[in-house]
Amino acid sequence: MVHLQEQKKKGVIAASAGNHALALAYHGSSFSIPVTVVMPVIAPLMKVEMCKHYGANVIILGADIGEVRTSQPISDVIFE
Repeated sequence: MVHLQEQKKKGVIAASAGNHALALAYHGSSFSIPVTVVMPVIAPLMKVEMCKHYGANVIILGADIGEVRTSQPISDVIFE
């Protein structure tokens, strides 16, 4: 159980162009889990704004989701 509490404090990181990011942001806010999503510039503005509304840290990176996933490890983007 202690491990779950530590992981909950660390939160989650994901790359998504919309639906996955939005679901993580929504549930992260419901359970007080920090969420960071890396989204491409083509992500729908409504989904980007809703992720922010739910408290997610949103990073815009790459032209499309393929570029987001292959440009560099997501953790490098967040912890630079």
